[in-house]
Amino acid sequence: MRESAIQSNGNRRLSGLIFGAFLALVYAYISIEINRSALPDLPLAGPPAGDVGYYLEFLAGGAILGLAACWSERIMLGILIGTVIGTLVFLLLPWQNALAPVPTPGLDPATLLTLVVSLLVLCVGLRMAVENLPTRPGRYQILKQIGWPLIATALVIVFGILASYTQDVRDDFQVTQNLMALAQKSTDASSLPASLQKVNNWFPQAAGDYTLAWSEGTDRLMWQKLGIQPTDTRDHVIVVRFGNNFTIGCVFTSGKTSPDCANFEY
Repeated sequence: MRESAIQSNGNRRLSGLIFGAFLALVYAYISIEINRSALPDLPLAGPPAGDVGYYLEFLAGGAILGLAACWSERIMLGILIGTVIGTLVFLLLPWQNALAPVPTPGLDPATLLTLVVSLLVLCVGLRMAVENLPTRPGRYQILKQIGWPLIATALVIVFGILASYTQDVRDDFQVTQNLMALAQKSTDASSLPASLQKVNNWFPQAAGDYTLAWSEGTDRLMWQKLGIQPTDTRDHVIVVRFGNNFTIGCVFTSGKTSPDCANFEY
């Protein structure tokens, strides 16, 4: 009996680890590719760790979450442990936005609550999927056996879709890309678009290929050069980074038709 219980615990935990890793990879793929496909003609920056590092991080994080959610024999306790561990893993690793140049500076209480609830729901689906894995062939349990895995997979697909940029952010990417196109036609600082007039060392640093990325790190923008302060409404930065690491940020503020751009601390 004791040996059987140990074997059962081991199988459950291994199943949780594998299924958690699978769900994390599904989420990772959808959350990054949905933004790339929405802006196919823009030079979006890749994940800071590269695509391979990005997927490996999610693989490891998902495995940890799945193992934690299935560690305890008690279902509810396992779900709670998985939620807590999953939240800590998410907060400790820079996954908040795979295409952001720097980690998101922090989570406000509402965003943190949304994260915890989302992970709780996911852990319920994951644990119930593992609990209902088939132990012997049978026709009558098929819906129960495949239903929970399908529900858990559907959940991460939905969460991945919800990670897409809003229309405002997509529009701001396009505005920044248009600014770069105009700037490339400029021959001196006086002919630069107005939004770029306050950027230091545009000539000769801003040359060659560049990438675009979204960031909430408005504190990394050199505000003293802009003479403005961030507001609480729609403030985010589209970061432009050239191959020589020369980096600027264009901040978009509600009520303004054009961004304010300045050097950005990468």
